[in-house]
Amino acid sequence: MLNTEHRSAEYAGLDTWEDEAILSALLGSQARAIASVRDAFSSISRAALDLAERLRAGGRLLYAGAGSSIRQGIVDGIELPATFGFQPDRLHFLVAGGIEALFDSRGAAEDDAASATAEIAALQLTARDSLIAIAASGTTPYAVAAARAAKSG
Repeated sequence: MLNTEHRSAEYAGLDTWEDEAILSALLGSQARAIASVRDAFSSISRAALDLAERLRAGGRLLYAGAGSSIRQGIVDGIELPATFGFQPDRLHFLVAGGIEALFDSRGAAEDDAASATAEIAALQLTARDSLIAIAASGTTPYAVAAARAAKSG
């Protein structure tokens, strides 16, 4: 079972812990996330430069994912128009199960690779467009299929 798909024994009984213990656990979790980013820093940097070039050329920015992952992508993306003047019509969110799934993601939409592939095809991507596929596990079928379809399109 994937690490993202089960309860962590490390946090068992979290709701009964003292506040400082909870904060310490959260801080440790964030430190592990930062270490992961540090390990991938050069790849992330190259991707960011490539993305910026495509956006300067008029490309669109797409985010694809399911559940909590796409919610984080939406939080990121909706800041772009207000903060950087990014044109909203160049911003697209592909949500497994549709917008309704933002409020109820208990379904199996995250496994619907065919839907992701069809949604990418409908957008008729060009070489200037960029997709950010988001999946905590790195294996969510919807996000992976969107990435594959975008790359091959």
